[in-house]
Amino acid sequence: MRAGHPPPRTTFQQITFKHGRIASARFAPNGQSVVYSEAQAGAPLEAWYKVPGSPESRMLGYAGADVLGISRAGEVLLSLRNRYAGGERFSGTLARAPLAGGGAPREIVEEVEGGDWDADGARIAVVHSRGVGTPTSLEYPIGQRLTSILYMLVEI
Repeated sequence: MRAGHPPPRTTFQQITFKHGRIASARFAPNGQSVVYSEAQAGAPLEAWYKVPGSPESRMLGYAGADVLGISRAGEVLLSLRNRYAGGERFSGTLARAPLAGGGAPREIVEEVEGGDWDADGARIAVVHSRGVGTPTSLEYPIGQRLTSILYMLVEI
Protein backbone atom coordinates (compact mmCIF):
# COMPACT_ATOMS: atom_id res chain seq x y z
CA MET A 1 0.00 0.00 0.00
CA ARG A 2 1.38 3.41 -0.94
CA ALA A 3 1.09 6.48 1.24
CA GLY A 4 -2.08 8.46 0.56
CA HIS A 5 -3.97 5.46 -0.85
CA PRO A 6 -6.72 3.79 1.14
CA PRO A 7 -6.32 0.08 1.88
CA PRO A 8 -8.08 -2.28 -0.53
CA ARG A 9 -11.70 -2.95 0.33
CA THR A 10 -12.36 -6.38 1.83
CA THR A 11 -15.17 -8.36 0.25
CA PHE A 12 -16.80 -11.60 1.31
CA GLN A 13 -18.55 -14.26 -0.76
CA GLN A 14 -20.63 -17.14 0.54
CA ILE A 15 -19.20 -20.38 -0.84
CA THR A 16 -21.67 -22.98 0.40
CA PHE A 17 -25.43 -22.78 0.78
CA LYS A 18 -26.01 -26.10 2.50
CA HIS A 19 -26.66 -26.54 6.20
CA GLY A 20 -23.59 -27.96 7.85
CA ARG A 21 -20.55 -27.30 10.01
CA ILE A 22 -17.34 -26.02 8.41
CA ALA A 23 -14.36 -27.51 10.28
CA SER A 24 -11.50 -25.94 8.30
CA ALA A 25 -10.74 -24.12 5.06
CA ARG A 26 -7.64 -23.20 3.03
CA PHE A 27 -7.00 -21.28 -0.17
CA ALA A 28 -5.76 -23.35 -3.12
CA PRO A 29 -2.41 -22.39 -4.72
CA ASN A 30 -4.20 -20.12 -7.24
CA GLY A 31 -5.26 -17.89 -4.31
CA GLN A 32 -8.91 -17.89 -5.41
CA SER A 33 -10.30 -21.41 -5.01
CA VAL A 34 -11.11 -22.73 -1.55
CA VAL A 35 -10.75 -26.24 -0.15
CA TYR A 36 -12.76 -26.90 2.99
CA SER A 37 -14.07 -29.63 5.29
CA GLU A 38 -17.76 -29.69 6.05
CA ALA A 39 -20.08 -32.02 7.94
CA GLN A 40 -23.58 -31.82 6.47
CA ALA A 41 -26.76 -32.98 8.22
CA GLY A 42 -25.00 -35.13 10.81
CA ALA A 43 -22.78 -36.88 8.23
CA PRO A 44 -19.01 -37.19 8.77
CA LEU A 45 -16.62 -34.51 7.53
CA GLU A 46 -16.02 -34.41 3.79
CA ALA A 47 -13.44 -32.42 1.79
CA TRP A 48 -14.86 -29.99 -0.79
CA TYR A 49 -13.37 -27.77 -3.53
CA LYS A 50 -14.95 -24.45 -4.55
CA VAL A 51 -13.89 -22.60 -7.70
CA PRO A 52 -14.83 -18.89 -7.93
CA GLY A 53 -17.79 -18.30 -10.22
CA SER A 54 -18.99 -21.89 -9.95
CA PRO A 55 -22.43 -22.24 -8.34
CA GLU A 56 -21.59 -25.49 -6.51
CA SER A 57 -18.68 -26.93 -4.58
CA ARG A 58 -17.21 -30.23 -5.77
CA MET A 59 -16.76 -33.15 -3.38
CA LEU A 60 -13.14 -34.39 -3.45
CA GLY A 61 -14.03 -37.91 -2.34
CA TYR A 62 -12.11 -37.93 0.94
CA ALA A 63 -14.81 -38.96 3.41
CA GLY A 64 -14.12 -38.34 7.09
CA ALA A 65 -11.29 -35.94 6.19
CA ASP A 66 -10.40 -32.61 7.77
CA VAL A 67 -8.31 -30.30 5.54
CA LEU A 68 -5.06 -29.23 7.23
CA GLY A 69 -3.03 -27.68 4.41
CA ILE A 70 -2.41 -27.40 0.69
CA SER A 71 0.97 -27.50 -1.03
CA ARG A 72 2.04 -25.34 -3.95
CA ALA A 73 2.32 -28.56 -5.96
CA GLY A 74 -1.41 -29.26 -5.53
CA GLU A 75 -1.51 -31.82 -2.74
CA VAL A 76 -3.91 -31.59 0.17
CA LEU A 77 -2.88 -32.57 3.69
CA LEU A 78 -5.71 -34.29 5.57
CA SER A 79 -6.51 -35.57 9.03
CA LEU A 80 -8.44 -38.85 8.75
CA ARG A 81 -10.54 -40.70 11.33
CA ASN A 82 -10.39 -37.91 13.92
CA ARG A 83 -10.92 -38.97 17.53
CA TYR A 84 -11.62 -36.86 20.57
CA ALA A 85 -8.36 -36.10 22.43
CA GLY A 86 -9.71 -33.96 25.31
CA GLY A 87 -10.80 -30.35 25.67
CA GLU A 88 -11.22 -28.94 22.18
CA ARG A 89 -8.58 -31.27 20.74
CA PHE A 90 -8.98 -33.96 18.10
CA SER A 91 -6.35 -36.37 16.83
CA GLY A 92 -6.28 -38.28 13.55
CA THR A 93 -4.10 -39.91 10.94
CA LEU A 94 -2.14 -37.50 8.76
CA ALA A 95 -2.44 -38.24 5.04
CA ARG A 96 -1.67 -36.57 1.73
CA ALA A 97 -3.81 -36.73 -1.39
CA PRO A 98 -4.19 -35.05 -4.79
CA LEU A 99 -6.05 -31.74 -4.67
CA ALA A 100 -7.95 -32.87 -7.77
CA GLY A 101 -9.55 -35.65 -5.69
CA GLY A 102 -9.92 -39.31 -6.47
CA GLY A 103 -7.83 -42.20 -5.26
CA ALA A 104 -7.08 -43.10 -1.68
CA PRO A 105 -5.15 -40.68 0.54
CA ARG A 106 -1.63 -41.87 1.39
CA GLU A 107 -1.35 -42.18 5.18
CA ILE A 108 1.82 -40.77 6.77
CA VAL A 109 1.61 -40.82 10.57
CA GLU A 110 -0.99 -41.40 13.30
CA GLU A 111 -2.00 -39.34 16.35
CA VAL A 112 -1.67 -35.92 14.73
CA GLU A 113 -3.66 -32.88 15.89
CA GLY A 114 -2.50 -30.56 13.12
CA GLY A 115 0.00 -30.11 10.35
CA ASP A 116 0.99 -28.15 7.28
CA TRP A 117 3.67 -27.91 4.61
CA ASP A 118 6.62 -25.56 5.05
CA ALA A 119 6.92 -22.50 2.78
CA ASP A 120 8.78 -24.50 0.12
CA GLY A 121 6.14 -27.25 0.15
CA ALA A 122 8.84 -29.87 0.60
CA ARG A 123 8.52 -30.90 4.27
CA ILE A 124 5.66 -31.16 6.71
CA ALA A 125 5.38 -29.84 10.28
CA VAL A 126 3.01 -31.67 12.63
CA VAL A 127 1.56 -31.37 16.11
CA HIS A 128 1.85 -34.95 17.36
CA SER A 129 -0.63 -35.99 20.05
CA ARG A 130 0.13 -38.50 22.77
CA GLY A 131 -3.22 -38.42 24.60
CA VAL A 132 -4.89 -36.41 27.36
CA GLY A 133 -2.50 -35.11 30.03
CA THR A 134 0.63 -36.07 28.12
CA PRO A 135 2.95 -33.72 26.24
CA THR A 136 2.07 -32.93 22.65
CA SER A 137 5.08 -32.31 20.43
CA LEU A 138 5.73 -29.97 17.54
CA GLU A 139 7.78 -31.85 14.95
CA TYR A 140 9.54 -30.42 11.91
CA PRO A 141 10.16 -32.32 9.82
CA ILE A 142 8.02 -35.24 10.96
CA GLY A 143 9.94 -37.25 13.55
CA GLN A 144 12.21 -34.39 14.67
CA ARG A 145 10.76 -32.98 17.90
CA LEU A 146 11.20 -29.22 18.29
CA THR A 147 9.28 -28.77 21.52
CA SER A 148 6.69 -30.35 23.78
CA ILE A 149 3.49 -28.73 24.97
CA LEU A 150 1.46 -29.95 27.92
CA TYR A 151 -2.27 -29.36 27.60
CA MET A 152 -4.09 -29.28 30.90
CA LEU A 153 -7.82 -29.66 31.32
CA VAL A 154 -9.19 -27.42 34.01
CA GLU A 155 -12.67 -27.91 35.42
CA ILE A 156 -14.38 -24.88 36.91
